[in-house]
Amino acid sequence: MSSRTLEVLLRIVEVLGTIVIATFAVLAFLRPSGTPVPTWAWRVLILAGLAVLAIGGRLIFHSWRPMTFLKSCVEPYDPKLEFSPKLRVELRNDSRRCVDIETSRWIEGKPLRHNSPWKTWQVYREGKWTPSPAGEAKLHAHPGEKVRTWMVFKGMSESELENARSNKWLGKLEIAANGRRFKIKL
Repeated sequence: MSSRTLEVLLRIVEVLGTIVIATFAVLAFLRPSGTPVPTWAWRVLILAGLAVLAIGGRLIFHSWRPMTFLKSCVEPYDPKLEFSPKLRVELRNDSRRCVDIETSRWIEGKPLRHNSPWKTWQVYREGKWTPSPAGEAKLHAHPGEKVRTWMVFKGMSESELENARSNKWLGKLEIAANGRRFKIKL
């Protein structure tokens, strides 16, 4: 979901929430004392309020998590590379602001071959992944930009890595972006 779409949806939820609250206030104020509010009206207002809270909560959660997981893939074995086969993880900055990716770490799961993902971040700008070929420990991504990192696992062949990736058996990657930490299950 793009940051613009998220912003519009949050605004709609805010308006709907205001309408539900205003309806409660008007009903309580205008009804003559001692006259009960019909049961159906309470049910409709409560259901509408719960729907607004559920949708709003999901959207707010999404806005707090600035990066959206796009995909992961296994790069084929290449004998010319020091680390191969690699698992690539691609994300997108769906926030309304620039995101500074400070660091990431592998927190649980299959053991890594070296201390990746460290100095492996790249951003997709002007039709290419930069910095190339390796990457950086810290990265600055503008709204809508894609970023990626890679990892190499100990003792896993290309087919074993692909099987574990497709079944989400690898583990969890923790990413620090703009001072917030979030996890991605891979």
